[in-house]
Amino acid sequence: MINLDTPCGRGTRSYPVTAGFTLLEMLVTLSIFVIITSTLLISYSGFNKHLSVDTLAHEIGQWIRDAQVSAMSVKSARTVAGMYPGYGVHFTLSDPGKFIFFADLDSDDQYDPGVCGAAGSECEREIVLTQGNKIDALCGVTTGGIFTAKCLSPNGASSVFDIVFTRPDPDAVISGDLNGGASSGYSSARITIVSLQGYRRTVEAWITGQISIQ
Repeated sequence: MINLDTPCGRGTRSYPVTAGFTLLEMLVTLSIFVIITSTLLISYSGFNKHLSVDTLAHEIGQWIRDAQVSAMSVKSARTVAGMYPGYGVHFTLSDPGKFIFFADLDSDDQYDPGVCGAAGSECEREIVLTQGNKIDALCGVTTGGIFTAKCLSPNGASSVFDIVFTRPDPDAVISGDLNGGASSGYSSARITIVSLQGYRRTVEAWITGQISIQ
């Protein structure tokens, strides 16, 4: 007699059962993914903010170097034809969101405010700080002195600060009315910048033209 329940006389075939993700397992996996992704994004954001301040500090140092090179290479003034002045960089805490690259047209080792690019203006380029970064402190030191003796915070009086190079002398003239006093000269300077998150970098410049980032 033929057994109709078992084809060809073979036994019943069994198939493996594959278990899928349960809803709970899927939710746990998604939660872990979200946590890891959020952590990475926050870390990247912080790194990016630090990077922007680092980049800005080096940019300020480069503008100071450009002022020295422009003066020594007898660069023609942008706003006055046939004039080959000294060049400098101007900072002020009354407007901490920018600084000025200028031509010292009257050779007084100081920046005279004006409209950038206008005829007869000393302002060659206005550099605007981005991403909420700003100048936090300007410090000058006299020969044999210390930086903290002549520091001005944003809570102090308005301050201007100039670093100027004039041919043929490769050394800089560093001057300013720090702490609201009369303008005086310094042997070195520090320009501190800060991000919205409080991350700081300092550009240090000497009259010899040496520049470092701290």
